[in-house]
Amino acid sequence: MSFGTTHRESLTLDGLTHEEFIAASITVGESLGWIVQSLKEDSLELTTPERTDGSYELITITIDGKNAEIKSEPDGPGFGTTSPNKQNVDDFINALNPAIKNLTPEIVDAKLEEYDEDFEFKEDAEIAESDVPEIVEDESKWWSVFVPSKDFFITPILVNLNIAVFLLMAISGVGIFEPEISGLLKWGANFRPSTLDGEWWRLFTSCFVHIGIFHLAMNLIALVYIGALLEPVIGRTKFLFAYLLTGIAASAASLSWHSYTVSAGASGAIFGMFGVYLALITTNLFDAETRKALLKAIGIYVVINLVYGMKEGVDAAAHIGGLLSGMVIGYSYYVGLRDTVWDSKDTFGMAGSAFVSVGYTVFILMTTPNDAAMYDKTMEQFFKNQTKALQLYSLPESSSADDYLREIRTTGLPLWKENASLLKTVEGLDVAPHLLERNKTLAAYSQLRVSTYELLEKMYAENTNAYDSTLKADYEKIDSVLKIINGE
Repeated sequence: MSFGTTHRESLTLDGLTHEEFIAASITVGESLGWIVQSLKEDSLELTTPERTDGSYELITITIDGKNAEIKSEPDGPGFGTTSPNKQNVDDFINALNPAIKNLTPEIVDAKLEEYDEDFEFKEDAEIAESDVPEIVEDESKWWSVFVPSKDFFITPILVNLNIAVFLLMAISGVGIFEPEISGLLKWGANFRPSTLDGEWWRLFTSCFVHIGIFHLAMNLIALVYIGALLEPVIGRTKFLFAYLLTGIAASAASLSWHSYTVSAGASGAIFGMFGVYLALITTNLFDAETRKALLKAIGIYVVINLVYGMKEGVDAAAHIGGLLSGMVIGYSYYVGLRDTVWDSKDTFGMAGSAFVSVGYTVFILMTTPNDAAMYDKTMEQFFKNQTKALQLYSLPESSSADDYLREIRTTGLPLWKENASLLKTVEGLDVAPHLLERNKTLAAYSQLRVSTYELLEKMYAENTNAYDSTLKADYEKIDSVLKIINGE
């Protein structure tokens, strides 16, 4: 199997007249479902049936002396569907000999007269414009990108699914231009603290959540483009399989790179599909001329988007993760696409790509530290300790000095010392800078509490008011620190 932008082969006429070869070519074209567009003395143009996206192939047969050239090239207003041009030429050549064997003078005359009653061989003869079936771009077919067809089936479904999720988000109150972080997280955006804290499904759902309508539009344009190119080459099952695997792998790459970034969108999976296509066009699945043209076009697109992805606010990690995982999958698909008879190779390729992609994702999940979750748990313990330690000031007025001493020694002072230690354990965690600054303030606050409780312990043990002024100064410092903590 081979795909390409243009493919041509040369044949000898083997004693056939020009009329006979043209008549045989018309017979072959009709048997293949092709449509005659132009008939001249030494040339014939046919087209394949038009697809739903408006694309088709133009097949040209040109006779020069005792030789003929058969050329197939893409044409039409479609979205760049990869045309099976080599397959068209191979099909023509395979059907030509049987057509020639069955050729009679009556068939030659009938075929030529069928397309031009006054057919005469004149070197510069032209078919009247009214005699040529027109293939006109139908602008009403823009909706074809939303309608599944034979070779363009999964892509429209993915387009519709992304749009449906976006509409549901909008209906639920999520902003369509600048959606709130809370809304994105509610609908399944990827966020390391949440994803690593048991919500692994975000690796999948984030591929269908978009950060505004412009983000959605740009991704869907790219999805339609690569889908029209790739889906006809690898088929529905492998296309969907690759899309989901690369999307999840891209989310895992983003997760490993960003500690507190909320990421979402189909771009990781789309880059993955470009990676699949990029891998395939470096193989002999495509002819040399096609490889050169496609590598240049796709390579430029990928490089530009990778560079753009380096700007602030764009998830470059997801793009790179999707692209690389897509290339791995593309190479794993190659053997099955080349040898279509060996179904086991095709299955092995899909299984191998799944093993690599899933293995990579699991590795990221198992090895990426969830510092945010650790920080949250530490701070949760900190505030629980604080609540218990401050119960000293809620003791009944009738409490004795011994009651105060017991509360200080068994609960208050140990818990404040524990809090000071807890804050030291989170100093090296990868958390937001404002949290690190907050920790410094909380550490100073904890030390003031330790100092205050130690003075209170002395005061009640010695039954003295000698520490009143020092305690007053400490309480004032505590009030000042609390105002900073509370943002006052």
